[in-house]
Amino acid sequence: MRKEPMTERDFDLLLETSLPEAPPSDVTKWVNPWRTAMDRILVGFALKGITLHFFLLQYILPAIGSVLLLLGFRSLRKENLWFRLCYLISVFQVAETLVCLVANATIYSGAVNRFLLGYAVPLLGVNLIQLLCFWLGFRAVRKKAGLAPGAASAFALLVWSAIISWLGLLEVGNMPLLIGGIILVLYLCILRCLWVLSTRLDEAGYAVRAAPVRVEDGLVVKIFAGVLVVGMAVGYAFFDSYPMAWTPAVETGHQEIKDHLVELGVPEQVVNDLTEEDLAACEGALQVIVEQQRNHDVNFYGDELLVSELAIQLDEDTWKLIHHFWWENDPGFYGMEGIQIWPAYRQGEGWAQAGDWTGQLLHDRDGQAYTAHYYRLGEETYTSQTIFWGEQTSTDVFAEFSLPKEGENHRGYVAYDVQEVREGWVADSWLNYIHQSSKVQYPVRTPVEYRKSGSWSNHPYTMVQTALQFRVEEGTAKRF
Repeated sequence: MRKEPMTERDFDLLLETSLPEAPPSDVTKWVNPWRTAMDRILVGFALKGITLHFFLLQYILPAIGSVLLLLGFRSLRKENLWFRLCYLISVFQVAETLVCLVANATIYSGAVNRFLLGYAVPLLGVNLIQLLCFWLGFRAVRKKAGLAPGAASAFALLVWSAIISWLGLLEVGNMPLLIGGIILVLYLCILRCLWVLSTRLDEAGYAVRAAPVRVEDGLVVKIFAGVLVVGMAVGYAFFDSYPMAWTPAVETGHQEIKDHLVELGVPEQVVNDLTEEDLAACEGALQVIVEQQRNHDVNFYGDELLVSELAIQLDEDTWKLIHHFWWENDPGFYGMEGIQIWPAYRQGEGWAQAGDWTGQLLHDRDGQAYTAHYYRLGEETYTSQTIFWGEQTSTDVFAEFSLPKEGENHRGYVAYDVQEVREGWVADSWLNYIHQSSKVQYPVRTPVEYRKSGSWSNHPYTMVQTALQFRVEEGTAKRF
């Protein structure tokens, strides 16, 4: 039997009857650029807007959110001017995120964060501009799809973020759990409403063509992760310690002064470690107070760290106070060391400062002594948050330095002069030695930042605390 040839109309009818009315939703989700892009954008906003301070989620979630925003707005950047601006801002945000995450793996973490904090208002302004462009872009899309241009939920997201940013600039502390919960629920409700609006555009038959790209989405994610991993590895490997200029130590003179100090009771090791200037200042010293402590009660150190506290009377009223430390055994140096001193003149009544802060670092290698200046040594006024007394402002002396992994007899000292103002007043000088006992920390905090934070955690630093305490009665110094 001969068959009639199929016409074009018959072919179209055959296709219509052989296909389902609509493809499954899980398929349209991935073939519709609008749905995919909006899902990424909304999840990105959600991850960047919610901060969880545990398991490093305060860094992980915003980073993922920034990448999702980049991918989402990249697909829509040809749709209208506002989405194109959102895309450009997301590029900037991803770059900023990478810089911060990599910097957090270096000793410059605090400096970079303080720098960005100084530009907090402009950075928050950029975020709000992105949300404003998102709202305007959403309105333009709805108008193009033949729907009412209103997008109240997108505007609500802008208002919500502006309020949260304003509260952050006001440094509002921990708010009640109920209020925080309400704010979080409102945020999630806003995002939910945005998702509903985006699906209605699908129902109205709105479709976009994804903007052409040279780099696939998966490769963008891999590039971001690769730069992050390599950057952090470089940070931990090469920027984990202070840059120190070690030079061969030159034998000091003033042998008569050295012999005199040893006769008064100054340990010979301490005498040999003093600089020319500090030795010369001790000429004609009248008396000495010496305290030495091996930290038997500190499991992290055992008998490794010997701390010598000295008070050397230079004249009738002036004393040179010296805090000397000596690692008799190598505890393992992982990057940074620090010293915090509460000076004897901090009370401002019985004693007064009478000179600059001095000192040096030393170690031995291959029979040669090497010396270096502290990376930083001096007073600093700072504000810290304490558990029992709230916010407090303090002025302490900090020394920051790194000791080499090679060599032996790593040691150093810090010295300063004080003058007795009121007789019989106790001289009370405290040393807090902070030792980095682990290389693993993120973000990296220096010993000084660790002390300023008021942290009670021993990771990654441990601390030894000693004190030099004495009073002068009728010209004679007595331990207190």
